[in-house]
Amino acid sequence: EPSKPEKPAEKPKDKPKLPEKKPEPATPAIDVKALLKGYGNQTKREIESQKQTPEGTIGQNHYLTSAVFGAMGYASAAAANDRSSDREFFKVVDYVLKHQAQDGGIPEEFNDPPIVQGRFMMTGNALVAFNWAAAHSKDPKYRQAAQRAIAWMAGNEPVSTQDLVFKIVAVNRYGNAEQKRAAWSLVEKLAAQQEQDGGWKEAPTEEGSNAFATGQVLHAFKQGGGLPGFVGVS
Repeated sequence: EPSKPEKPAEKPKDKPKLPEKKPEPATPAIDVKALLKGYGNQTKREIESQKQTPEGTIGQNHYLTSAVFGAMGYASAAAANDRSSDREFFKVVDYVLKHQAQDGGIPEEFNDPPIVQGRFMMTGNALVAFNWAAAHSKDPKYRQAAQRAIAWMAGNEPVSTQDLVFKIVAVNRYGNAEQKRAAWSLVEKLAAQQEQDGGWKEAPTEEGSNAFATGQVLHAFKQGGGLPGFVGVS
């Protein structure tokens, strides 16, 4: 019987070409200086729109707390905008300085956790403003106020996590060599308070960690990179 002709070998099918995956656009870096410039201009507009009083107060309640936050934010924004003088800013700082206590700290006007709480928060924010004013004024009262404020921060015992954070950040930025050396134990204390879940509590009496306190602690560790013996976080 005649053999059947063999079927020609089938050509291998070409694999379908997948569309090329386009690389995802890189996340743009945050321009902190631009943000501060915008914040500074907004703060200035707010101060002007709220008709700052001759005494320097802004807002319609909690005058001292509003002035402390306003002065701190305004000083940071003025630095980013390369401004060396601003009448409204110095009026706010003068109002805060007038309320600086004999011990160098700023009194606590009211308590509204998690942000508005304690003298460390009030004094630390005021210190930013005092320091900027001292660098841009020939009046020695601002440098004296800054020195008294950092002495209070360095010499008093923190209670809450935020207190610890403000003390570490303030001493690292504005303290002298001796104050920075003494503050190293606070970084260790803060590290030891880490919870099993990796976070931190707002205060020892609170139950469980939260994102707000944990974020503040990480910021303190980053700032603490300038303290002797501390590597910090990258």
